[in-house]
Amino acid sequence: MMIFTTKSVKIKYDNISISLVIFTTYVLVINPSMPTQGISSGFQYSYFLLLFLIFNIMHKEDMRINYYIIVGLCFLQSIYGILQFFHIITHNYPFSIVGTFDNPAGFAASLSAGFTFCLALIGKVKRLNYIATIAMSVIGVGIILSQSRAGMITIFSILLIFFYIKFKHKLAKKTIIYFITFILLSLFTIVFVFKRDSAIGRLLIWETTINMIVQKPALGWKNITFESQYMLHQANYFKNHPNSPFIPLADNVTHPFNELLSFLFQFGFVGLIFLFIVLYMIFKERDKKTIIYLLSIFSILIFGCFSYPLRYPFVWVILALCLSKLSNNSDNRKKVYVLNLNTFHKTLPFIIVLFGCYFLIKDVNFEYSWNRTARLSLLGDTNNLMGHYKKLNENWNGNPLFLYNYGAELNFIQENEKSIHILKKCILYWNDYDVQMILGDNYFKLERWDLSAKSYEMASKMCPNRFEPLYMLHQIYVKQGDAKNANIIAKKIMIMDIKIPSSRINFIRKEMEIYLTDKI
Repeated sequence: MMIFTTKSVKIKYDNISISLVIFTTYVLVINPSMPTQGISSGFQYSYFLLLFLIFNIMHKEDMRINYYIIVGLCFLQSIYGILQFFHIITHNYPFSIVGTFDNPAGFAASLSAGFTFCLALIGKVKRLNYIATIAMSVIGVGIILSQSRAGMITIFSILLIFFYIKFKHKLAKKTIIYFITFILLSLFTIVFVFKRDSAIGRLLIWETTINMIVQKPALGWKNITFESQYMLHQANYFKNHPNSPFIPLADNVTHPFNELLSFLFQFGFVGLIFLFIVLYMIFKERDKKTIIYLLSIFSILIFGCFSYPLRYPFVWVILALCLSKLSNNSDNRKKVYVLNLNTFHKTLPFIIVLFGCYFLIKDVNFEYSWNRTARLSLLGDTNNLMGHYKKLNENWNGNPLFLYNYGAELNFIQENEKSIHILKKCILYWNDYDVQMILGDNYFKLERWDLSAKSYEMASKMCPNRFEPLYMLHQIYVKQGDAKNANIIAKKIMIMDIKIPSSRINFIRKEMEIYLTDKI
């Protein structure tokens, strides 16, 4: 729309714009191409910078419309989630509320990021005040019903900060400070008790992630993904701490549940310095006109301390919008260039847009074809669909979950060699308990006992509370005639705590009981 309707644009250079360009350049140099769930970090930050520049040259009237759009979208998203909670709308995920996302984290992260824009509508116009209050109430109810602890802490903190700023009387400010401290401490306590195991489990994730960061502190792990490394380090942690209280809580992990730790892992402390420069330039521009945008950025930072808001595009859009407003209000603008858009200036970005649309359509087509193929496979037509999987593999879009799915399907139809080949490619991007279990099964069926045992041992160390890898290790030792290790594993299984009771665990324990009884 801008290409065909705008005659000229003002290109502004200020401290925020300059620091963002430098920051994005560093990210591109460090991590240009490694895919994480289908897209590289370098591309993510590049598109974010482009979005920031687009918002930066939009007229103020256009920007005002964006506020209504954001509030409206968040309101509709909340209604959609609330209807899911009361089972009026159904979904296929194991959560009460997901909205239009795949889990409550995306739902709550997006609502928290857009919540602040409701406050921007509060002013002299009574009708807007009513609309903003209703929207905030519905969004707040949606977040609470989603049981997102990060979301609850975020919106409550933002509200308290906003009202503290609005109060001008010193006594009122002092009272608000005490109230904020008491409520937040109470909220943290309630939230910790509410999902105690999950909260404690994150301490393990943070500790393990910090240990990974310490290994490569300066520039980070660069092109190596978190998903390919974390579970290996968690396995090493449990190997060195066999009596750890975290063992009952161990599970597959794909994110450190802290955006700062995630950033440090990928880009190191050098990247953190560039990030802090950007944050300094942002909060340096604070004034009454920009408080809403600063609060929105602050809400993303708070949520990012406990979850992964930057995994969702809507949050990136909000962040770009807020930064562009801060940039436009900056008093430190270095220079403004007026660029008259001629035919060349309009044609070039249009070609770039078409080029991007081609890859977008290609990616959407891949995901759609994969989804259709996977669903048909679940219906029992796996053998006839291998040709489709092979073709999809040849046109892989960079999503490592496809490699896992393809490897699992090959394992299912006993194509074990091919499955191993695909899964070895998968572990370069994604390596967890499930991948190791399938690898172990492939080697087991090929009677490569040592390699099978190695995979099952790794799976057991990744999640020491699981029975299945130990059971398979026992089977391997029995086939190898290693009675000593078979007995050790059988006794270990008999004394293990049961995390989630199941018929499979009962079967495994009964078999181990019979085995040990026969050996007496």
